[in-house]
Amino acid sequence: MSHSFLYGHEILRRRIEQLRHPPWLGRGRRRGKRHQRRRGQRGAPFTAEITRLKTAHRLQVAELRRALEQTRRENLLLRREPT
Repeated sequence: MSHSFLYGHEILRRRIEQLRHPPWLGRGRRRGKRHQRRRGQRGAPFTAEITRLKTAHRLQVAELRRALEQTRRENLLLRREPT
């Protein structure tokens, strides 16, 4: 779609402006370091949870790989046995 079509319609233009400048960001206001610090503190529990989940996932994958290696070894031994 062309810009002239989008901006030529009042309803579409208002919606574009709303999406470009959401109310929770504020218009033109600069946020200080205090706000940035609070914003970082809000994300800390999520970051810790993600780190914990990544560690648990890594351990599970390592355990599954060890089990797979063991199963492959056993499978090779079974194939080599004369029947």
